[in-house]
Amino acid sequence: METVSCNLCGGNDTKQVYHIEGFNIVKCKKCGLLYVNPRPDMTSLKILYNNEYFHNNEKRFSEKYLGYTNYLLNRTNIEKTFAKRLDIIERYTKTGKILDVGCALGFCLSVASKRGWDVRGIDLSGFAVDFARKEFGDRVMNKTLFASSFPENYFDAVTYWDVLEHVPDPKAELKEARRIMKRGGIIGIVVPDAGSHIVKILGKNWPEFRRIREHIYFFGKKTLTAMLNELGFDILYTEGAGRIFNIPDLLAECEIYGRFIFGELSKLAERSWLSKVNIYVKPGYKTAIYARKR
Repeated sequence: METVSCNLCGGNDTKQVYHIEGFNIVKCKKCGLLYVNPRPDMTSLKILYNNEYFHNNEKRFSEKYLGYTNYLLNRTNIEKTFAKRLDIIERYTKTGKILDVGCALGFCLSVASKRGWDVRGIDLSGFAVDFARKEFGDRVMNKTLFASSFPENYFDAVTYWDVLEHVPDPKAELKEARRIMKRGGIIGIVVPDAGSHIVKILGKNWPEFRRIREHIYFFGKKTLTAMLNELGFDILYTEGAGRIFNIPDLLAECEIYGRFIFGELSKLAERSWLSKVNIYVKPGYKTAIYARKR
């Protein structure tokens, strides 16, 4: 196996935790960070984020499963979820300039813009950027953060919603994010929580591990907090990340606990009045961290 240093502490002493679909997930013996070894490069990652990434009919148990079942169809609930996250950011700062890294189709930008934020977005997906530009023009770019060349001390807030686990070098990424943030600026991050109780139960069957082609790092609260602290951020608030589901989608999420029963319940709910019911749920397998630039 190729030796790849830990992105958090730089250590090389790891143990293999899982082997999934030809990929190795290892754990740093020094700091506990989980990551894919060897790591894919940016070129191979970028190929994944085409239009099918946002409309993928493959079942979550398939080797081809990645991305979203239908991101556009779920726009209303996604925007309501982003609104809740912006509520937290706005506890700590007034509206100003905000950058959404991995902005996808621009739904967070749309919510933030209506609340008075001056928005910018970047994403690796050309398909997603083309869609978002219909609303935001050249304020959305098909670039990495480093290639975007934003000025120093520019943004009041930067967000990484389900993005940091996809980044080949998250430590360098967060260092660059800090550079372009104003003093006292707020960063909001949501990642799959590899330290959650659900992971201990499901092991290698955890759906976030099954997304091995797109996820490179598997943070826990401890490892992500340590990285942020080291880079000059002070943690303000941490919670289990929630999202708004309609009932059929929520039942489909539960298929990991019983594929047949929850799959059938999801189909039944889709054909009933329950398909119009939306609820806010914290599934217990993602964590949200909000921090301030020191």
